[in-house]
Amino acid sequence: MTETAETPVHPGKSLKRALEQLERPLAEVARLLGLSRQTLYELFGEKQCLTPQVALRIAKLTATSAKEWLDLQQAYDLHEARVEDADLLVRVPVLGERW
Repeated sequence: MTETAETPVHPGKSLKRALEQLERPLAEVARLLGLSRQTLYELFGEKQCLTPQVALRIAKLTATSAKEWLDLQQAYDLHEARVEDADLLVRVPVLGERW
């Protein structure tokens, strides 16, 4: 998907930026995270979702919060779902304020 001002940043893109600041070889980072290099590259390329397990590892490695990483993934996923299901969502009625 093409990124726009409304499109949340994929956590893989944020991770790539964070890791560039650490100035470590990606193979070493993958090893430290317990991931294959391929998985890390797929995450960078927005082809892989960030799991809670990986968010915990990244948070420890980068001295950040796993919740921050998972919030990025959730915002990205909700945006993607909203775009994918736009036609269906238009047809779903609001049942009222009872809910």
